[in-house]
Amino acid sequence: MKFQRKQSWLPLLSIIALSLGLGACSKDDASDSTYSYAGPGSNWGATIRSDGTFTITESDSSLTVEGTHTTLSSGFMKLTVTSATGADAPSAGQQAYAVNIPGVVFLLKPIGGGENQIIPMVASGSCPTSDQNLNWVQMSNSHTIDSSTDVLGTYAFDFETNTPSLPNKYNLAGGDEGTGTISAISCSAGVATVSGGGGGGGGTMYLTASGGAIVKTTNSTIMAMPSGSVSTSVLAGDYVGLVFSGGDDHPVNATMSSGSLTVASVNADTGAAEGSITSTVINGFTENSPAAGFLSGQFAAATSEKVVCMAQADVAGSGKNYIFCIGDDPTVESAAGVTMFSALFVSK
Repeated sequence: MKFQRKQSWLPLLSIIALSLGLGACSKDDASDSTYSYAGPGSNWGATIRSDGTFTITESDSSLTVEGTHTTLSSGFMKLTVTSATGADAPSAGQQAYAVNIPGVVFLLKPIGGGENQIIPMVASGSCPTSDQNLNWVQMSNSHTIDSSTDVLGTYAFDFETNTPSLPNKYNLAGGDEGTGTISAISCSAGVATVSGGGGGGGGTMYLTASGGAIVKTTNSTIMAMPSGSVSTSVLAGDYVGLVFSGGDDHPVNATMSSGSLTVASVNADTGAAEGSITSTVINGFTENSPAAGFLSGQFAAATSEKVVCMAQADVAGSGKNYIFCIGDDPTVESAAGVTMFSALFVSK
């Protein structure tokens, strides 16, 4: 069955925390740690503490949210607001769910305000000291594009010449949309300012300790990770994650098996099947296409609706796999072009 539209049941705040190779701590190590994060957009910040409390801030609206968190048997983390101040602050008692994997990257659904899609945050790494080669995917939730829009590709940085570039840009079907130029990049304390080039004239790149990045451009938010070959057999197993479709957030479980990714909505509290995504299958994956580190596939029930996933196995030696997918949202028909969905999965 395809993704089907439903009303969002998550209150105001949804966070997914994903390890992107920013530290190779185990789950037990993470329980004794406090992580602080910063992110693009409207100056978001978050601190997740080992004593079971969290703080989330947004400086443009002077928003501060305090609360508690607990890990559920379903694999999700539940966050409960205890107090909040500032514009569009949530009420005490409101709850949200997260996937908490040892690491230092957050994707935050805005708490009120003018943002209209997930806001990513990272614990900043350092500025590059060597060449970089990354894969990137543009995040999207109900964003409509035409068939020639580049939504994924590769990024390269030549440290010796301080020259960044986009060697490859691809559309959702894997078609080659040429190369891209970036006129300049400057970096301080793990945050790089990009001038000119892709994304509508530059933006801000939040670098991770292992060389990944989250990029906020004029027109989009981009996830990036080190490039490298990947296979569905290495990624085989069970996953927990979120699907962003039709303007809604769906907590899901997923299984990669025999080259197919099966996704289903679940109750984040119990892990029981619940919701409108019922055994949706993405298959027909071509490994390392259109470039190393990507998987190009399609919905089994609708072969014209394409999906591309960016994946990494055993992130930073943590034993965890990460899959980030974008594709043609089968719940939305638009004469203007393809309406995108995004999905993020982390192995259990």
